[in-house]
Amino acid sequence: MRAFSRRGVALQTQLNKKETAILLTLVGELIELLNPLGPRADDPPFWEVDPVPTWRDDPALARLFPDAYSDDEDASSDFLRYTQADQAVAKCEAASTVAIDIDDADAGWVTVPPEHIEAWLKTLTNLRLVLAERLGDERDTDAVYFWCGWMLESMLSVL
Repeated sequence: MRAFSRRGVALQTQLNKKETAILLTLVGELIELLNPLGPRADDPPFWEVDPVPTWRDDPALARLFPDAYSDDEDASSDFLRYTQADQAVAKCEAASTVAIDIDDADAGWVTVPPEHIEAWLKTLTNLRLVLAERLGDERDTDAVYFWCGWMLESMLSVL
Protein backbone atom coordinates (compact mmCIF):
# COMPACT_ATOMS: atom_id res chain seq x y z
CA MET A 1 0.00 0.00 0.00
CA ARG A 2 1.11 3.47 -0.76
CA ALA A 3 0.55 6.30 1.66
CA PHE A 4 -2.45 8.47 0.96
CA SER A 5 -1.73 11.48 -1.20
CA ARG A 6 -3.72 14.40 -2.51
CA ARG A 7 -5.21 14.17 -5.99
CA GLY A 8 -6.91 17.53 -6.40
CA VAL A 9 -9.48 17.69 -3.61
CA ALA A 10 -9.63 13.90 -3.31
CA LEU A 11 -7.26 11.51 -1.55
CA GLN A 12 -5.74 8.52 -3.26
CA THR A 13 -3.86 5.38 -2.32
CA GLN A 14 -2.95 2.15 -4.02
CA LEU A 15 -3.81 -1.26 -2.58
CA ASN A 16 -2.53 -4.57 -3.88
CA LYS A 17 -4.92 -7.52 -4.22
CA LYS A 18 -4.08 -8.95 -0.80
CA GLU A 19 -4.54 -5.59 0.93
CA THR A 20 -7.81 -5.05 -0.92
CA ALA A 21 -9.08 -8.46 0.20
CA ILE A 22 -8.05 -7.87 3.83
CA LEU A 23 -9.61 -4.42 4.03
CA LEU A 24 -12.86 -5.54 2.35
CA THR A 25 -13.05 -8.51 4.72
CA LEU A 26 -12.53 -6.31 7.78
CA VAL A 27 -15.09 -3.76 6.59
CA GLY A 28 -17.58 -6.53 5.82
CA GLU A 29 -17.10 -8.04 9.27
CA LEU A 30 -17.60 -4.62 10.88
CA ILE A 31 -20.88 -4.20 9.01
CA GLU A 32 -21.92 -7.72 10.02
CA LEU A 33 -21.13 -6.92 13.66
CA LEU A 34 -23.15 -3.70 13.59
CA ASN A 35 -26.15 -4.65 11.43
CA PRO A 36 -28.14 -6.41 14.17
CA LEU A 37 -28.01 -3.22 16.26
CA GLY A 38 -29.73 -1.05 13.67
CA PRO A 39 -33.47 -0.44 13.62
CA ARG A 40 -35.86 -2.93 12.09
CA ALA A 41 -39.26 -2.19 10.53
CA ASP A 42 -41.01 -4.31 13.16
CA ASP A 43 -39.15 -2.79 16.14
CA PRO A 44 -41.35 -1.35 18.88
CA PRO A 45 -41.08 2.39 19.58
CA PHE A 46 -37.85 3.29 21.36
CA TRP A 47 -39.70 4.09 24.60
CA GLU A 48 -40.85 0.45 24.77
CA VAL A 49 -37.42 -1.06 24.20
CA ASP A 50 -35.57 -2.70 27.07
CA PRO A 51 -32.93 -0.12 28.00
CA VAL A 52 -30.37 -2.73 28.99
CA PRO A 53 -28.53 -3.79 25.84
CA THR A 54 -27.83 -7.49 25.63
CA TRP A 55 -24.64 -6.96 23.60
CA ARG A 56 -22.76 -5.22 26.45
CA ASP A 57 -21.03 -8.53 27.07
CA ASP A 58 -19.13 -8.07 23.79
CA PRO A 59 -16.09 -5.87 24.59
CA ALA A 60 -15.72 -4.82 20.94
CA LEU A 61 -19.28 -3.48 20.81
CA ALA A 62 -18.78 -1.84 24.19
CA ARG A 63 -15.79 0.03 22.69
CA LEU A 64 -17.85 1.10 19.66
CA PHE A 65 -20.71 2.30 21.90
CA PRO A 66 -19.03 3.49 25.09
CA ASP A 67 -20.90 4.21 28.27
CA ALA A 68 -22.08 7.83 28.06
CA TYR A 69 -22.73 8.13 31.79
CA SER A 70 -20.49 5.70 33.62
CA ASP A 71 -21.68 6.97 37.00
CA ASP A 72 -25.41 6.79 36.18
CA GLU A 73 -26.65 3.45 34.84
CA ASP A 74 -30.19 4.71 34.15
CA ALA A 75 -28.97 7.73 32.17
CA SER A 76 -26.51 5.56 30.27
CA SER A 77 -29.23 3.04 29.39
CA ASP A 78 -31.54 5.84 28.25
CA PHE A 79 -28.80 7.34 26.11
CA LEU A 80 -28.16 3.98 24.43
CA ARG A 81 -31.86 3.34 23.94
CA TYR A 82 -32.31 6.69 22.18
CA THR A 83 -29.11 6.75 20.12
CA GLN A 84 -27.66 3.28 19.59
CA ALA A 85 -29.69 2.30 16.52
CA ASP A 86 -28.86 5.56 14.73
CA GLN A 87 -25.21 5.24 15.69
CA ALA A 88 -25.10 1.68 14.36
CA VAL A 89 -26.68 2.78 11.08
CA ALA A 90 -24.19 5.65 10.73
CA LYS A 91 -21.24 3.33 11.37
CA CYS A 92 -22.58 0.81 8.82
CA GLU A 93 -23.13 3.54 6.23
CA ALA A 94 -19.58 4.81 6.74
CA ALA A 95 -18.18 1.29 6.36
CA SER A 96 -20.29 0.73 3.24
CA THR A 97 -18.89 3.93 1.74
CA VAL A 98 -15.36 2.64 2.29
CA ALA A 99 -16.25 -0.69 0.67
CA ILE A 100 -17.74 1.08 -2.36
CA ASP A 101 -14.62 3.23 -2.76
CA ILE A 102 -12.44 0.12 -2.64
CA ASP A 103 -14.68 -1.72 -5.11
CA ASP A 104 -14.46 1.27 -7.46
CA ALA A 105 -10.64 1.14 -7.46
CA ASP A 106 -8.91 1.35 -10.82
CA ALA A 107 -5.88 -0.97 -11.03
CA GLY A 108 -5.64 -0.86 -7.24
CA TRP A 109 -5.84 2.93 -7.07
CA VAL A 110 -8.49 3.90 -4.54
CA THR A 111 -9.82 7.44 -4.78
CA VAL A 112 -11.51 8.93 -1.73
CA PRO A 113 -13.63 11.96 -2.67
CA PRO A 114 -13.84 14.75 -0.07
CA GLU A 115 -17.36 13.75 0.97
CA HIS A 116 -16.10 10.23 1.86
CA ILE A 117 -13.06 11.20 3.94
CA GLU A 118 -14.98 11.34 7.20
CA ALA A 119 -16.44 7.87 6.51
CA TRP A 120 -12.92 6.51 5.98
CA LEU A 121 -11.62 8.09 9.19
CA LYS A 122 -14.54 6.75 11.22
CA THR A 123 -14.32 3.27 9.70
CA LEU A 124 -10.57 2.92 10.19
CA THR A 125 -10.99 4.06 13.79
CA ASN A 126 -13.85 1.59 14.35
CA LEU A 127 -11.78 -1.22 12.82
CA ARG A 128 -8.91 -0.44 15.19
CA LEU A 129 -11.26 -0.42 18.19
CA VAL A 130 -12.70 -3.82 17.26
CA LEU A 131 -9.30 -5.30 16.45
CA ALA A 132 -7.86 -4.01 19.74
CA GLU A 133 -10.59 -5.78 21.70
CA ARG A 134 -10.51 -8.98 19.67
CA LEU A 135 -6.70 -9.23 19.77
CA GLY A 136 -6.19 -8.17 23.39
CA ASP A 137 -2.49 -8.16 24.27
CA GLU A 138 -1.66 -9.60 20.85
CA ARG A 139 -2.47 -6.25 19.22
CA ASP A 140 1.05 -5.11 20.14
CA THR A 141 2.39 -7.51 17.50
CA ASP A 142 -0.49 -7.75 15.03
CA ALA A 143 0.40 -6.48 11.56
CA VAL A 144 -3.22 -5.81 10.51
CA TYR A 145 -3.86 -3.69 13.62
CA PHE A 146 -0.77 -1.59 12.90
CA TRP A 147 -1.59 -1.42 9.18
CA CYS A 148 -5.04 0.05 9.95
CA GLY A 149 -3.33 2.58 12.22
CA TRP A 150 -0.82 3.43 9.53
CA MET A 151 -3.61 3.98 6.99
CA LEU A 152 -5.38 6.28 9.42
CA GLU A 153 -2.17 8.22 10.12
CA SER A 154 -1.36 8.39 6.41
CA MET A 155 -4.79 9.80 5.65
CA LEU A 156 -4.65 12.34 8.47
CA SER A 157 -1.22 13.53 7.39
CA VAL A 158 -2.51 14.77 4.02
CA LEU A 159 -5.67 16.48 5.29
